[in-house]
Amino acid sequence: MTKKPSYEELEKRVKALETEIMRLASAEQECSLNEARLQGLIEIIQHPAERVHEILEFALEEAIGLTASKIGYIYHYDDKQNAFILNNWSRGAMAACAITKPKTTYNLSETGLWGEAVRQEKPIVVNDFKAPHPLKKGCPEGHAEILRYLTIPVINENRIVAVVGVANKESDYTYSDVLHLTLLMDSVWKIVQRKQAEDALRNNAELLRKTQEIARLGSWEYEIETGVLRWSEQAYRIFGVDAHASPLTYSSFLAAVHPDDRSAVDRAYRASIESGGKNYDIEHRIIRGDTGEIRYVHEKCEHIRDESGEIIRSVGMVADITERKQTESRLRKFNEELERRVLERTSELKKRTRQLQRLAMALSQAEDREQEKIAHVLHEDLQQMLVSARLHLDIIDSTDNDEHKTILIQKTRKLLQESLKKTRDLSHDLSPAILSNAGLGEALGWLSRRMRDQYRLALTLETDGFQRPRSKTLERFLYRTARELLFNVVKHAGVTEARATLYSKDGGVYMIVEDQGKGFDPSREDREKPGMGIYSIRERIDLLGGRIEIITAPGKGTRSVIFIPDTGEKAALYQSIKAEEAS
Repeated sequence: MTKKPSYEELEKRVKALETEIMRLASAEQECSLNEARLQGLIEIIQHPAERVHEILEFALEEAIGLTASKIGYIYHYDDKQNAFILNNWSRGAMAACAITKPKTTYNLSETGLWGEAVRQEKPIVVNDFKAPHPLKKGCPEGHAEILRYLTIPVINENRIVAVVGVANKESDYTYSDVLHLTLLMDSVWKIVQRKQAEDALRNNAELLRKTQEIARLGSWEYEIETGVLRWSEQAYRIFGVDAHASPLTYSSFLAAVHPDDRSAVDRAYRASIESGGKNYDIEHRIIRGDTGEIRYVHEKCEHIRDESGEIIRSVGMVADITERKQTESRLRKFNEELERRVLERTSELKKRTRQLQRLAMALSQAEDREQEKIAHVLHEDLQQMLVSARLHLDIIDSTDNDEHKTILIQKTRKLLQESLKKTRDLSHDLSPAILSNAGLGEALGWLSRRMRDQYRLALTLETDGFQRPRSKTLERFLYRTARELLFNVVKHAGVTEARATLYSKDGGVYMIVEDQGKGFDPSREDREKPGMGIYSIRERIDLLGGRIEIITAPGKGTRSVIFIPDTGEKAALYQSIKAEEAS
């Protein structure tokens, strides 16, 4: 027969049973909290947030639910500036808050009790917030009422990076609340770090993509053992290949290289491998897959080795350098053209130098001829006439015969008249006054009459359409050229008639001198006597920026067509380079 337990034994069993029930209830509650925390983490992870701020907003609401609180906050903490920066208040806190302009940043020195989580580097629990506390500094007017309060620091890599606070649980906050809130926020911060790392990676990838697009620079990676070739988005764009086409290989890359460059590119890459890792660096042409356009690229890579030192992978870049190549080509052509023009200008300068030398000689010879002519007129003609006139005057003074005096006076008067005519003719030959006063047309008319009187050359002059040029230098040059051409007609053409035409057109003056005389072979212009023939006239016209066309042949007469631009007095003086004096 079983002995009944005593009252004391039954009391002990009941107390043991109560203890076990409480332990099981606590364990069940702990399991529920763990389950709630894990479920919260799952929901946080699955929450479709684009930004870290949104993740933390959602995590704060989960923390409030996990601790059975009513309100809460999350502040980021900058340990270098000792500053708190608000991430967000919970929805319940915002509804209960009546502060008109709440602050979002605080210095650690400004904070009261809620800053102790940072100062003491541990959780702070106050289950009777209304009771006096030495660390409290009070709340601003309109702040949500706080009854119970829990705040924890969020520590990452031994640094406090944030503080989380929850408040107004119906019952007291316990160690379990501290533990689960700490575990939750530690996990949340790992999620935040991963999100930040993903954002940074995505931003860097986008920055790299944009940079490559702007710089027309792509990247590539080639696995030597598997033959797999990977291109960046910009590399596909450079080669004009669809990124969704069949997988890339080394052979498909070579197929995109210009046929004339393909062997050189292949040799260069293989040589960089066989030489023990010498970098591959080459410029070559490609044919774009989409347009067939020929482009220039610069490729460069480095080789990656495994632990044994064997090359297993190549990582490189490809840059579209077509514009640079086109610029280099244009610069090369420009330099070639510049060199050609320099050579032409040098040749032209040498030619002009020779012309100036010949014209200087012509000027010297012309001066000699003028001096000889003046000397001949003064000595042989004028001086003899004046001597005769003086003798006549001496005889007049010594004779008393009036009839004889009258005859001598008449002879003396005639000698003086001839002397004046010789002087006037000499002056006109050097530079007729009519040229300066009335212009080229009138001066050629005077020359026509003089050629008729002195050389019996009948000159027909036409000046319809002629306007007096602005440049007097041009007028003097054309007058002396016409006179020289007409003297050539007198000396060589063997005719007594000639024609001269003068008209203005194309910004300059045309002058045509023609005859029906003997003509000559233009290929045998007299180059041994500068200033004496057509060759000298041609050089002087060239220096003035004009041109001359001579149409002639033996027995066919001569037609000289001259054009000189009317560039004004100063320009004409500069262009002539003393051509006027040489004429």
